[in-house]
Amino acid sequence: MMMKISSNRWLGLVGAAVIMWSSARSVVATTSDQFDACEAAQDIGNGRCNMGNNIEECGFDGGDCCECTCEDGEYTCGQYVGYACIDPDAACVDDDAVTVDMIENCYDPSSIGNGVCNSQHNNEECAYDGGDCCECTCDPSRYPWYDFGEGCQADMFGGFACIDPDAPCVDDDSVTAEMMDLCYTFQIGDGYCDDSNNSPECAYDGGDCCECTCESHDDGDDHYCEPGSFACIDPEAECVDDDDNTAEQYEHCGWVTRIGDGMCDDSNNKEECGFDGGDCCDCTCVVLSSGWPDYACQEVYNINSFDCLDTSASCYGEEHLSYELSFVWDDNE
Repeated sequence: MMMKISSNRWLGLVGAAVIMWSSARSVVATTSDQFDACEAAQDIGNGRCNMGNNIEECGFDGGDCCECTCEDGEYTCGQYVGYACIDPDAACVDDDAVTVDMIENCYDPSSIGNGVCNSQHNNEECAYDGGDCCECTCDPSRYPWYDFGEGCQADMFGGFACIDPDAPCVDDDSVTAEMMDLCYTFQIGDGYCDDSNNSPECAYDGGDCCECTCESHDDGDDHYCEPGSFACIDPEAECVDDDDNTAEQYEHCGWVTRIGDGMCDDSNNKEECGFDGGDCCDCTCVVLSSGWPDYACQEVYNINSFDCLDTSASCYGEEHLSYELSFVWDDNE
């Protein structure tokens, strides 16, 4: 016969189990009040900083959020999740940039100062991500697993976005505070042209969209200035007239940086976009010398099928065979 347990009794048993487990770990959460007040009482003192427990009522997550008080448990202290030390009794409370105010105002205080630039923290209230967004103030030593290359790594794929007025290198890149709401700042100046940043408001992606102003970055993410990846519309760039791209194309075309790249894009296959720079006609498509796959200007597996709509092309009206992959489902297998 199976004994039924009421929901209240079940919660009581769970709470007791947590308290027993916490006691074994020498953790502060030993009362039902603390169990109710904490976001995840079962995680207190487990070696990983839980922001929902990083309050006085929860013993500042049993010490997990300060490097000097954290003890390895289920997790290794500081691994994958950083610290956010606000315990006034901790000897290292002043060792990081995190403050009590940041707990309320910043997205993830435990990632402030972790060696990775997080755009949502790149403001005064969050101490400019603890220095992570400026190359001269970023320190990856506390969290070495983020250091995939040499030095600090920026958010996702991009470069730094230094807007801290007190940083010595604040003028070393093109990013300004005004860009934060308009641009993908962490991708400005990363060596790859981003259409969304190719505007005067975003400093023409920090020069990434013109071959003569683009600077490559060997940072482990393969962000190199490659032929065919540009869309130069910066009037101040010396090579602005070296390609057929114009600012007006951004109003009519789907993917400006892919115009003339050797692969036909339907969204660019119209007169306003130069019929994708010739990519959609066999006789006008040009294979770039580098930077693109071997199937450029070919019809292979329907990856790049020609659709010649340019009436001025000599091959307009000619049919081309496109190869398509076919799959057969065998119920007997």
